Parts: sequence; C-alpha cells; structure tokens
Amino acid sequence: MGALSAADFFKESTGSRPDRKMIILNKYKNEEAFEMSSGSPVVFKFEKSVYDKISALIPGDNKGYNSIVLKDKNNKSYNLNKISKSKELGGGGGSGAGAENTKMNESSVCLWCAVYKEYGVADKNAVIKYYKDVKDLYVVDESDKNMISQTDESWLKHYERCAEFLVNGLFKRGDYIFHRGSDLVDMINKKFSELNKKMETPFANINKWSPADIWVIKKGFKLDISECQTLDCLNRDLLNALKDRNLIGISLKKTMNTIHQTNYNIGEKREPMVWNGFRVKAEKKDSNILSSKDVYLYGKGEDEIEMQLRSFADLSGWQGELIGSVAKYGKIAYGPINLILKDLGLEELPNQQSVIALARSKDEKMIKELYKTFSKYAEPGMSEASFMSTAQSKETSADKLYSKFLGVKLIDILKSTTDKKRDSFIQGALGYALSNTKNSAPFIKVT
Repeated sequence: MGALSAADFFKESTGSRPDRKMIILNKYKNEEAFEMSSGSPVVFKFEKSVYDKISALIPGDNKGYNSIVLKDKNNKSYNLNKISKSKELGGGGGSGAGAENTKMNESSVCLWCAVYKEYGVADKNAVIKYYKDVKDLYVVDESDKNMISQTDESWLKHYERCAEFLVNGLFKRGDYIFHRGSDLVDMINKKFSELNKKMETPFANINKWSPADIWVIKKGFKLDISECQTLDCLNRDLLNALKDRNLIGISLKKTMNTIHQTNYNIGEKREPMVWNGFRVKAEKKDSNILSSKDVYLYGKGEDEIEMQLRSFADLSGWQGELIGSVAKYGKIAYGPINLILKDLGLEELPNQQSVIALARSKDEKMIKELYKTFSKYAEPGMSEASFMSTAQSKETSADKLYSKFLGVKLIDILKSTTDKKRDSFIQGALGYALSNTKNSAPFIKVT
C-alpha cells in the first residue's frame, strides 16, 4: 500500500473523498492503529504539540506535512508521510480500528478482570489457562477464541493494567461480574432511550448521558429500574448503586504505562472553566480568511482546553472537539451547542440545513456576512471583492463556507455577551463533551 503524500493529504474532501486531515487527527487523538506504507500497523502516543502541528497544516505546506514526526509507545519515531493511503483515507486498502476492535478491546478488559479477580494474575498466559474457569464472572459479546488469540502487546498490557487497577481498587472486596454487550447493559440502554424521549432537551446520543463501556455488578444485586419514569430517577438509582459499589459503569480509554481514575456526576467538585479567548484565522503568518475552515475557542480551569469548531464531513457534522493539555475530552454537536446558547438566553446559531443550502448556492448575502463578521475579529488577508470572487469560484468548497460561517457566527454571538455568559458557555460545552451535565449518569473513567 502506498504512502499518503502531502498532495493526497491536502486534497479537499468531497462526497466520495474523506476528510483525511480530520480522520488522521481523530485516530491520532484516540490512539488508534495506523496502517503504514510498510510494516505492521502502529499506535502512536498522543502528544498535544504534534496534534496542533497537524491541525495547523494548510494546503500547500508540503514541507510542514513532511516534517511532522510521530512516536509510538516505545518512543520510536515515524514520519507522518509514511502512513498508508488506506481505504478509510480514500485509498484501496483495509480500514483501521473500528466497531469490531472496540468490542474486542472492551470485552477483553472484562475477561482479564475476571481472571485477575479469581487468580491474582492477568497476563495472557494466565488468561488462556484460566478463562474457562471464570465463565460465570464475565458476560460479553466477543468470543473467547478471539480474545485469547490477540497478539498486540500494547493492548494486552492495557488489559492487564486495567485488571490490576480495577480489581485492586474498586472491586477488591466482594464478588463481581463484568459485563459488556449483555442483557444487563441492554436493559440500562433501553431504559435510557425510553426516558430520553420524554426530556424537553434530550441527549443527542447515549454516550453524552453515560459513556460507560463496561458495567460491573456485584453478585446477587438486582437492578430494578422498571418503575423509573424520569431520567432523574434512573440517574439516582444508578448513583445509589455506584456509591454502594453494587453496580458501576466504567468508561475505558487505552492506557499507556500509567493509569488513573476520574469520577463523574458523583458529587465531585472541579475548578470552573472560564473563557480564555478565540481564534478565527489559521496561525500561519500569511494565512487568510479561506486558509482553513475551522475556528477555535479556548478555556482555562483545571486544564487548558482548545475547542476546534468545524465540519467533520462534507457539508455535515459541524461540531466542536475539545482537547486539553492533559486529556482529550470529546465532542459537542451543533444541536447541544444551540441548547446551551438557548439556556443562556443568547441568540442561537442559524438553521444548519439553511446554512448548507446557502453555502451550496454560494449565496452572495451569506458570503458578504461571513466576510464582514470575520473582519471584526481578524485581518481577512484579502479585499472583500477578492474574497467574493474566490469564495464563489470552484476552488472554494461549499463545505468550507458552511463550516467557517457557523464557527465565525458562534464567535460573534459569544463576543456580544458578558464575560459570565461566555464562561458559562465554555463550562457547558466541556460538561456536555465529558458527559458531565446535570442530567448525565454517574460513571467512572479509567485512562
């Protein structure tokens, strides 16, 4: 499989061509395996400084693209331009980690925990030796054969690390069963779906209510949520179960050498997040209004976060992705962003489908508004006439106009209000991305 060249990387996304830059950023952020132009797939260690360099690349900066270096967990260096032009990046090869790998990884944590709970060891050899003896301690939707046949050392170490941490900590006393994709999980998910429909402002997806990947239940405990008629009732029952260590939902992220636990929606106190500025223009010195389709908001609290606002597909998927210096926090979509604006009594973003239609038609009024609003916050780098001509030409995609328009509009809304409401917006967006809202379920995150 050939390598992904700078020319390939910078090609505009279309209906048939994926947004390669965003796919690479997402895979890198989530520490998913990359197919390489030669050799085995590689999982790179996430570094915020490297992520920012990739994010800042603009078309034509071939030298910048070719100079970016990624490191694996053993600090071995690889050039970004050596990753493969795989199927998911618009080439002809196989895809990387997906839903099947997620099922494998999460189910394996359950199996490894079951073996460690019973025998105090959880290396692969121990799991192969004892998995048949602990069948009553885990219920998952992956086959034993697939789980014990894995060879990726980084994932095997992750399973072992998680098993030792969870069993020696939360589940040291008492007998537990580890669940993934089981009837118990289905019952919880179905109840959420039923009650979410009754909400005045429902969650866009279940992960923003609870991102739990596995559920761990004490033997003999029966979760009875059949009578719950509100999400608040369900959350309260889950919180009581968690505090008594009868049932705990756990969100898993791949661990790298160290491991720690963070509690969410359990009554914990955190330093509030405050507004810390914005950026509507690419950082390169000679950039202009059309150099990128993204806009950035910044927040500061217990961590410094960057919220990248852009479309994540061709003419769809506009949302914000929040990344901090010490953690990766998740995404918040157009709908929840508008709900936060509404709750704060602020102007909401215009209808997304209307913006898409205007961008497709290269509407003159919309393009003029984008130029005028952008100019309030940064030097456009070109005259209005030049911008109008370029924006309406074939070389400027409708997706870029749609993405940039919504991002700049959000900045304008927030800059037109008080510091307090700007802080509240940043706090609300972070809370949603973290599944840490007033209506979210209690869970524990292991990273």
